[in-house]
Amino acid sequence: MHWSLPEAVALLLRSQDRAGGHVPQPLGDLAIVSAALMELSLAGRIDTDRDLLTLIDPRPIGDAELDAVLATLAGPPQPSVAALSVLLPRARVLREAAELRLVAAGALPDPLATFLWDLQRPAVPVPRAGAELAARVALLLLSDEIPAPRDALLVGLVQGSGLMRLLLHPDQAAARAARIAWVAGLEALSRSLTQAMRSTYARLLRDGAVA
Repeated sequence: MHWSLPEAVALLLRSQDRAGGHVPQPLGDLAIVSAALMELSLAGRIDTDRDLLTLIDPRPIGDAELDAVLATLAGPPQPSVAALSVLLPRARVLREAAELRLVAAGALPDPLATFLWDLQRPAVPVPRAGAELAARVALLLLSDEIPAPRDALLVGLVQGSGLMRLLLHPDQAAARAARIAWVAGLEALSRSLTQAMRSTYARLLRDGAVA
């Protein structure tokens, strides 16, 4: 099934939670915000060069959360790092909205059902939709297939947020490092936002904002 990039990241983040992994919240938040920007780029609303994000079409796309993100980009081009910093407080709303859509589509369990399951069992299975998405992207990385732009952007998000261990065993990731880097770097927006994610996360670490 086709997922928007915020939905795909939310699904993978939930899957790694259930698998016992851990992506620091600020890094997950940066991935969600970056996914929103990438989705707007795929919709033809923003463009990027090496450092700057530019609004090229201010028309809403019909998604309340993404349209709110789009509204913050009005004005002159701005550095990717600045855009992420401004949008970071919206990460929780973006993730919750994505998860609600995933629940409605049956890709994630109802939150109440999950809570009741957690009370009864210490481990909840990884959502099947998350496992299927991870397997599909892993297959792409293990092959020599030319990725679609959406898949290339998702690989950049996965690499930048530390979710790669959910897709590939460390030995596989090491063996396919050149392939992963190539796919993640295919799109200019992916290169720009991945670097901005890393820079912003490093700043948060320096500022003591990451536990």
